[in-house]
Amino acid sequence: MADAFALSGNNAKAQYYLNEINKLAKEDGSIPYSFNKFGGIIDWPDNLRYPSLSSVAWTYFAKNKINPLKPAITEVPLKCEDSDYLNYHNKGNVKYYSGGKYKIYEDYCTNKGKTLAEYYCTDKGSLAKKSVKCACVNSACKEQSNSKAVAHQVISDEVISSEE
Repeated sequence: MADAFALSGNNAKAQYYLNEINKLAKEDGSIPYSFNKFGGIIDWPDNLRYPSLSSVAWTYFAKNKINPLKPAITEVPLKCEDSDYLNYHNKGNVKYYSGGKYKIYEDYCTNKGKTLAEYYCTDKGSLAKKSVKCACVNSACKEQSNSKAVAHQVISDEVISSEE
């Protein structure tokens, strides 16, 4: 109960219950499971004799304002992000997470502007590179002006880094 009051921001009530719990705490730090005094009679006398780990744990949570029912969420970085989503006509890059840090791989022209090196992410999050035959300008395939343009020819397709 003290934990619920502490987490809801009612510090006065939380402190009241923590003080009551501390009255029952033994020198070794143990706390009985429960205590109920009804009309001057202790309903569960055995509960005062036996310490309870759960009582100690819940008291710890209340003192430290910890919600044990709220899962800790750790943000996991995306392993691989492609800025142009494998679009040969846009200059793009891949941001690849490895060894605790990101490294950027930028698309580039090669073979005297006749080939595009296009980095991308595989479906499994690996870093890969395609070599695409095209008129490459400014790290992207130049748009074909005629309507009968053929699909770009992929010369090679290789996985560069996979930590699966």
